[in-house]
Amino acid sequence: MGKEVKGHYIRKRRALLKEFKETMDLVKRDTGYGKLLTDEVEKELIMEFENIIPEIHYFKGYRQRMFNGMLLLTAQTLAPYRVLKRRGMTTAEIWEICHHALELRLGGDPR
Repeated sequence: MGKEVKGHYIRKRRALLKEFKETMDLVKRDTGYGKLLTDEVEKELIMEFENIIPEIHYFKGYRQRMFNGMLLLTAQTLAPYRVLKRRGMTTAEIWEICHHALELRLGGDPR
């Protein structure tokens, strides 16, 4: 088992935020969920994700790569969950948006 490192992703903040914003752009261009991402919501999402980045743990070791990837994906899903939950959306509604965003990001057919 690899060694756990907290704060590892702070120095990668810029790249992580870029990827997060790219995913939001994909969702904004989509007709189904794009209207939810107003400028205000987008700013909240970015701030929330920025606050989460220092808390993401990193595990050293080749065998931990997939686990680290899942932690990053979870962090990218946690930010919309927190923001949209505060705005009154249900967990099921938020999951649909996050699932759709993931499919757009991976290039799959979201519908």
